[in-house]
Amino acid sequence: MRSLTVKCILFIWSVFSSLLAVGQVVNIEQARVNTDSIGWSSNLDAAFFRQEFDDNLTTLNGRFSAQRKNSRSFFLVLVDAGYSYSNEDVFMNYKLIHVRSSVKLAPKVRLEGFIQGQDNPPLGITFRNLIGVGPRIRMIAKENGRLYAGSTLMLENEWASNGVKAIGIVRSSNYLNFQWLKEGKYGISSTIYYQPQLSRVFDYRVSGQHSFVSSLTKHVNAKVEFTHYYDSRPPSVGLNRSRITTVGLNYQLDH
Repeated sequence: MRSLTVKCILFIWSVFSSLLAVGQVVNIEQARVNTDSIGWSSNLDAAFFRQEFDDNLTTLNGRFSAQRKNSRSFFLVLVDAGYSYSNEDVFMNYKLIHVRSSVKLAPKVRLEGFIQGQDNPPLGITFRNLIGVGPRIRMIAKENGRLYAGSTLMLENEWASNGVKAIGIVRSSNYLNFQWLKEGKYGISSTIYYQPQLSRVFDYRVSGQHSFVSSLTKHVNAKVEFTHYYDSRPPSVGLNRSRITTVGLNYQLDH
């Protein structure tokens, strides 16, 4: 019974993680450094989980990002992957690579282009690739807060595990990103996406990631995060939505 309970918990968590990996656009937006700093920056996260009961459970996931920013251009590479399995089942298996670049057209406007490739067999995606281009606008830029908006025209090709191909699908990806930081006290970050297919109004995706961080001490922060995802026409019937609320603590060292 204990092994079955652990498997159920891992399955639910893996489905949520996989659903978020289908969209990934929220993670892309949260990955960028929206500051005035210039130069290169990179980040690497990796995790390993092993639970041994009657049926052994193993989970591995990792993410690498590197980006370069100056007054005129921006470049980002993101690689994300996760795999979770037991002796009998594969709960999570996804890979994604995203390359994005932008150039400043006006003081508050940049033209961005990206290319993305991904797979997610447990959710029915053998392979999906995206190519997109569109403007990103800095609507508000204050000392403590910023508001960005963007609209991208995307060309999507998808090969589903059931043999269905969706080639040359055109979508619009529209988003708002809001950030507010009160130094030493609290921070708010929110991103929401709406991605309809232009030729089929009822085929759309909505996703978002919203977080609140509050300083408890000089080094310890409390964080509450809510993530949601919905796909009106998912590759796998029944796995079309998720809502995740996370509460945790963060320890930060002074630099």
